[in-house]
Amino acid sequence: MSDLKPVFAAAGPMLKELGFRKFGPTYTREYAESIQVVNFQKSHGGEKFFINIGARPKFLKLHGGVFPDPKKLKEYECCFRSRVDVRDEPGGAGFSYTEDPEWLADLADSLANAIEDELNLVSEYPGLVTRITLKEFKAQDETPILGGTRAINLRLFADIAFELGMLRRAKSFARESLKRCPPRANSLKYDLESLLQSIDSRQAERA
Repeated sequence: MSDLKPVFAAAGPMLKELGFRKFGPTYTREYAESIQVVNFQKSHGGEKFFINIGARPKFLKLHGGVFPDPKKLKEYECCFRSRVDVRDEPGGAGFSYTEDPEWLADLADSLANAIEDELNLVSEYPGLVTRITLKEFKAQDETPILGGTRAINLRLFADIAFELGMLRRAKSFARESLKRCPPRANSLKYDLESLLQSIDSRQAERA
């Protein structure tokens, strides 16, 4: 069996109650400043499925230069991404299909907890994303939704701070991102240098 209908039947009412709307295998919910996504993905072989969750600020444009549409935003376009933990499957290789009502109820509960404990943490501004200090960021554990301490993720936090007018914060994260850029990440380095110039210009306007 590779049918997600029992999964949707179990998790759908909970997601609807939380304010999510269904678009195919994806559910989305709007916050004041962000969009949340829950996506049900079949494995390539069709034997398992995954539950991907993500969030993206509304004010950050997509690669095409347009603002995200809540009805069309894909999980892979989110800035903050994670997967619901697979507690009963060895190796975290995905969920097995089942119609067992107790198992499906537990899965819905795990998804609700992931939304509360992960998605909601990165969906409000001001909030965790604008409060976490650079020192705390560099010392973060492997919390998936925060994305780790790579240069590209530091750049994300710099972009968010810049768009919210938090210029000193944006500069500190951008500088740290530049320090951590891989040697051949020329495009990222260029973007960061451009961002730092924009920060300097805006700070000069405020002076």
